[in-house]
Amino acid sequence: MLVSDFLENGGSGGGESRGSSDSESGLSDLAHLADKISMYKQGGDDKQNELLSMVHSLLFSIHESELQAFRRGQCSGSCIRHLLVKRLRYSGYDAAVCISKWQGFDKIPGGDHEYIDVIMNTDTTGSERLILDIDFRSHFEIARAVDSYGALLNSLPVVYVGTLPRLK
Repeated sequence: MLVSDFLENGGSGGGESRGSSDSESGLSDLAHLADKISMYKQGGDDKQNELLSMVHSLLFSIHESELQAFRRGQCSGSCIRHLLVKRLRYSGYDAAVCISKWQGFDKIPGGDHEYIDVIMNTDTTGSERLILDIDFRSHFEIARAVDSYGALLNSLPVVYVGTLPRLK
């Protein structure tokens, strides 16, 4: 929902706000998106909030010496994700590092994205798949962002834990 709303609205709310200054309609669209994001940030259930709390505490407990064992050149976040999965599994979670890849087309470059997939057992639905991205906010950073976009960016969570439909 967050990403598709942003893309459907052209990423900035209107053609006239693509320049270096904010327009009235661009500001209102960004404010509307920021409100929606705030709503979604508070919309997680108890299991998602519990996992998010666990992830925060595990991330803060990682020491540099633990990362040395994973390093083969630059870490670029991958070694942190692998260490986090190891600790989540030790804590009883069914977690794995996943990689999503896409081919480039025309002027759109190809690439890949690494994230953590967690399967949570629930009483009602049996199991629920959660997406965990430890660097979620950085995927939306752009060069020379206007102030209102910066405020919108700051409303995004740094660490995302939630279902795929909630992410869309």
